[in-house]
Amino acid sequence: MEIFFGIAAVIGVLIAFVLAILWIVLPFAVFGIKNRLDGLSRQLKEMITQLQRMSVFLDRDGRKSQLHAEHVGRQRRQVAEERRRNEIDQEKLKAARKRDQEDRKLANCQASFDCPSCNRSVSIQDLRTGSKHNCPHCNQAFRMS
Repeated sequence: MEIFFGIAAVIGVLIAFVLAILWIVLPFAVFGIKNRLDGLSRQLKEMITQLQRMSVFLDRDGRKSQLHAEHVGRQRRQVAEERRRNEIDQEKLKAARKRDQEDRKLANCQASFDCPSCNRSVSIQDLRTGSKHNCPHCNQAFRMS
């Protein structure tokens, strides 16, 4: 009889231990899945709404409906707007390339002028505006303007 109570006590402790673990772990498992299920539910509702909109595109006779014509018009306006933005971007890119070519030309040019500090003749290759140079005679720093 004592063995039976001993085995029952061990089984009772094991069951209590398993229940304690489940008591701790189960809420995390349930609530961790809940957010995912809510997201899937939202996506499913959005898909149903989109399918309902798409089903209105065709009339019963098979002709394109007014809604479809409006949709096509919106798409054409979006394409035209995208083309316009691309043309503007291309113009900006061409202008930037032109400025870059001019900067490269100025960077490869050479000129002589007098140092602002010691008034000696200085030969400089980089003529870009804002480029920093040092006078080889007085070691004074100056910028091209």
